[in-house]
Amino acid sequence: MTSGRAILLLAVVTALLTMGIIFVFENREKFFQPSRDILTEPENVRSPAVAGTFYPGNQKELSAQIDQLLANTTKTFTRLNASAFGGPKILLVPHAGYEYSGAVAAHAFAEIKDRDYATVVLIGNSHHYGFAGAAVYDQGVWETPLGQVPIDETLAQKLLKESPQIFAGRQYHDQEHSLEVEIPFLQRTLKDFQILPIILSDATTETATALANALAKHLDPYTLVVVSSDLSHYPSYEDAKKSDQQIIESMVGNDLEKFSELSETLPQSGIPNLQTAACGAGAIKTALILSEKLGITNIQLLNSANSGDLPEADKSRVVGYAAIVFYTDRSGAELTDDEKKELLEISRETLDTFLTTGQTPAIDVENKFLENPLGAFVTLRKNGALRGCIGSFEPEKPLWEVVQEMTIAAATQDRRFPPVQSNELEDIKIEISVLSPRRKIADPQKIVMGKHGVTLVRGDRQGVFLPQVATENNWDLQTLLGQLCTQKMGLSANCWQDPQTQISVFTAEVFAE
Repeated sequence: MTSGRAILLLAVVTALLTMGIIFVFENREKFFQPSRDILTEPENVRSPAVAGTFYPGNQKELSAQIDQLLANTTKTFTRLNASAFGGPKILLVPHAGYEYSGAVAAHAFAEIKDRDYATVVLIGNSHHYGFAGAAVYDQGVWETPLGQVPIDETLAQKLLKESPQIFAGRQYHDQEHSLEVEIPFLQRTLKDFQILPIILSDATTETATALANALAKHLDPYTLVVVSSDLSHYPSYEDAKKSDQQIIESMVGNDLEKFSELSETLPQSGIPNLQTAACGAGAIKTALILSEKLGITNIQLLNSANSGDLPEADKSRVVGYAAIVFYTDRSGAELTDDEKKELLEISRETLDTFLTTGQTPAIDVENKFLENPLGAFVTLRKNGALRGCIGSFEPEKPLWEVVQEMTIAAATQDRRFPPVQSNELEDIKIEISVLSPRRKIADPQKIVMGKHGVTLVRGDRQGVFLPQVATENNWDLQTLLGQLCTQKMGLSANCWQDPQTQISVFTAEVFAE
């Protein structure tokens, strides 16, 4: 190559590189600005293991199939009036391919559509590994063709501290289908929720009891439990119906002893090819023990079938399915008037007693609902002006204890004000905000002014505004977020736009003296 050609080629290459650098620089925000739609790094994502086999791998096809299955529950069957039974707390659903068990599972998921759950605990039994205890998937996100769902890492850590039988074991979830197949149904029925997948290998009552005890201590009204299990495996159609009927009756009757006996003896009873009466026996035991601890007495069978019910199915070898819902007495987390009154009385007695004697009064709580571990803020106002406000999110204590502690904290620990004195008591009015759990969001436009409280977290800095703050100050969304950054976090007004800033929302039930 002549020197002239070499010089010309070098000039062309240099020009192209320069143009490319200029283009990337001018579009640097597009190329280098992280997207808020990415919830976590790839290494923390649990990718789907059975998309395209147990359920469609295509987003549109999957959404359409689930929506049709949910719609068919009102066309083919008479759905129970959930409001007459209170709120669903535990679902028992099958986990076969959607063509086999999806229609049955849809009956349970239809009962929770558009309800307000912040976390769904998923419990099943492993089909791949043998181990002792309960393996928790404790961090990251799970992904399906419908998108990513974050893990409730806070609840995970609480459960891991409760028993040595509960441990972090993400590796046991990688190939497991029994929990994965339930998530697309949740994605089509709920909004802005987290999950906590837990897998068991054994079916011992000891493991189930340890897990149920831990869950009972930390569940709140915004948490749903989904237990995944098929029923009889591989008997004939008629034999499956007989086996499944007995198992279902023991579950609906909340009879742990009967279920344990049947799950052990039915496969040994001479029914041809019956390998198991319930493949998720350990998970079901957990549900039965948990429901007993939660005082659940209303358990309803919504639908049951087996694979032999499909057109042209082989009825000589089938698998059984059931959709069962355990209902709590109330349909949501809203407090009754009596509960609000009692909380205000607890707060007032605590404030008066502490400021006059320095002691925290002993309280006898009348309403059982106040034993739920819910967060709360207590706001003190003197002649209408703010005098103190402190709260706690996601506590491990009962709501009434949180209110009691936050009352004292609002009066004595709010750094913006000097401690409240006893001679001010007559002028102090108490306001209580009972909080839902916080939910991380990627898009600030999902914040509903006046409904959502907002938390911003960046590094070790955090700012919180209750839902009523925006309304009281007549702020728009940008002003609200900007004030959180400057007033609460000491950062620039646009800190909420930084991808490193986590945005969470919550709701609050606000009432006052």
